[in-house]
Amino acid sequence: MVEFQRYLTTTYPVLEDDKSGNGVAIVDGLRAAVCENINLYMEKNEEEFKGYLPGFASAVWSLLMTASASSSRDWLTVTAIKFLTTVSTGVHHALFSDPNILQQIFDSIVIPNIRIREEDEVLFEMNYVEYIRREGILRGAILTQGGGLLVNF
Repeated sequence: MVEFQRYLTTTYPVLEDDKSGNGVAIVDGLRAAVCENINLYMEKNEEEFKGYLPGFASAVWSLLMTASASSSRDWLTVTAIKFLTTVSTGVHHALFSDPNILQQIFDSIVIPNIRIREEDEVLFEMNYVEYIRREGILRGAILTQGGGLLVNF
């Protein structure tokens, strides 16, 4: 488990500074896969995972706070939000009970990812079906996160 957390928190300057953007895609793919794995682990083995939960929640939280709102990072954003949704709607929702944390979630994660980006407008004009597919996934995950928080708080 410690290795998974390290993948989320380690920076990879050689890849992340790649001008082509391929390096960022590789790092985001790795982090998205880790988020999917820990989400599945949280759903299936919650009791064994609870000792690692604060560290992972913090790592995923930090990742979402630093991830740009670029469409190339949507998959990472969706998987990270799904993990936080699983935590916030489960028995460990007390991790999000601080009003300051709730405010940060909405100000830094929910609202920026609900806004329509310029590239979204271009995609809608060129291929509205693809736009609807992509936006349904991202915005659906974000609204589920917000709804999960509102249920418990």
